[in-house]
Amino acid sequence: MCSENRVARLMALEGLQAKQTRRFRATTRRNKAHRAAPNLLKRDFTAERPNRKWLADLTYIPTLEGWLYLATILDLFNRRIVGWAMSDRMTTDLTLAALKMAIRQRRPEPGIVHHSDRAASTPIAGIRTS
Repeated sequence: MCSENRVARLMALEGLQAKQTRRFRATTRRNKAHRAAPNLLKRDFTAERPNRKWLADLTYIPTLEGWLYLATILDLFNRRIVGWAMSDRMTTDLTLAALKMAIRQRRPEPGIVHHSDRAASTPIAGIRTS
């Protein structure tokens, strides 16, 4: 048992310094003017048929050149990735590219629920695939 001051003095004598943890820095900021959509999914992660419920998520992949961001769209019916996009920057264009890929590939009917991990989901009505 010893005091914090003794540890500090002994570390200074040996030329040691504590490694400080990196401070948390938010990478995204919510625009308060945009209201969150209502949660239509309500934790029901099942789908009766394809292209009825899609989940969206974004993940970070560390690489030697920096962070790589991966946006994915998952169909809840068969748990398959139906759209994805990668970028070295986390932007709205990244998530839209994944959604556009899913729409182009699957051509869903109007009314599909698109749910993000922000607990907001929206029905997609008039979908344009061009």
